[in-house]
Amino acid sequence: MKPNIDWQELDLQREQFNKIGTLYPMEENVTVFMKSVSNVDCYFFTPSKVSSNRTVIYLHGGFYALGGIESHRAFVSHLSFKLNARFIFIEYSLAPESPYPKGVQEVVNVYRELIEKGEGSNLFMMGDGSGCGLLLQTLHYIYKSSISAPEGIIMVSPWLDLNCNGANLFYNEENDKTLTMEKSLKYVSLYTGSDIEKESNPIEIEFDSFPRNFILVGDSELLFENSLGFHESVQAVQPQSELFIYKGAGHVWPLIDIDSEHSQELMDDILEFLEE
Repeated sequence: MKPNIDWQELDLQREQFNKIGTLYPMEENVTVFMKSVSNVDCYFFTPSKVSSNRTVIYLHGGFYALGGIESHRAFVSHLSFKLNARFIFIEYSLAPESPYPKGVQEVVNVYRELIEKGEGSNLFMMGDGSGCGLLLQTLHYIYKSSISAPEGIIMVSPWLDLNCNGANLFYNEENDKTLTMEKSLKYVSLYTGSDIEKESNPIEIEFDSFPRNFILVGDSELLFENSLGFHESVQAVQPQSELFIYKGAGHVWPLIDIDSEHSQELMDDILEFLEE
């Protein structure tokens, strides 16, 4: 059953979310070009003086219904430059026009084609917010299909529990200025329909194997304790799970201000993770 939505409101929310991408300029030392991979638009970010063979596949957040290259182009360009890596930004289809599992299928198809074309060496995956949920869904398929897994994954302010239940999710509801419980639940219905099936909820996935991973979360965001819980659970299968907490930071804070101390610290921390 498709959820009823106000299309005018959704268009407005998408327009406002995309304006986040204008809060600061792109990194001028990074070039971007678009290329279709498995019939999905992908944007390739390359620093002008890249000296590593690292490639990072990026999955953006936005409640599965908002965002894309317009909202994230500037942020990803700074990541690409600071991390000395090529980034591949996947412009997956959004809900409710393309509800679950369309976006997951597109990301899986892109990932498979990249691997088949020799992109598997020193390959990482990264996401923010709901993009981390897509990341876990993709990783689950990778392990089931015996496709080469990424070297590691990076999750910024991950949103993994679509049910949004549990007392820990309300821990910072009054402190988080970006993410609200009401907004989260509203967009979940656009992505999954009236019911959330177990297979559509990333937090329900059980992994026997998991790549080394890095979770970055602000202690002032709604999902703070949810991130702690996931970190503890994944350590059972991957002891090299790392969690960094940024005091006073909100949901996906570098998207709002790339020059802040917390944002610069985040990029330094990710670089260290990549070079381990």
